[in-house]
Amino acid sequence: MKNRQKEKATVKAASLEKEVSKLKDENAFLKQLLKDNPTSLKVEKIIHITERIGSGRSDDPVREVHKLWTNDGKFITSLTSYPV
Repeated sequence: MKNRQKEKATVKAASLEKEVSKLKDENAFLKQLLKDNPTSLKVEKIIHITERIGSGRSDDPVREVHKLWTNDGKFITSLTSYPV
């Protein structure tokens, strides 16, 4: 019976150690974010579509365009990596 309790305690301690480590990582991330003095922070899901455009000519190089949309279909922005 005591061995079983020890096993449970060991498993629980390992689980708590993992959780503490995760919280430390999250805390470090949040501290770094706060150094930048943000006025707002939200974590939201978006739709991210990437497409290649351009013919490859010098006046129209191939590049990737990233288009961001909200989940309810509102366009957010378009970002272009130039050139690919």
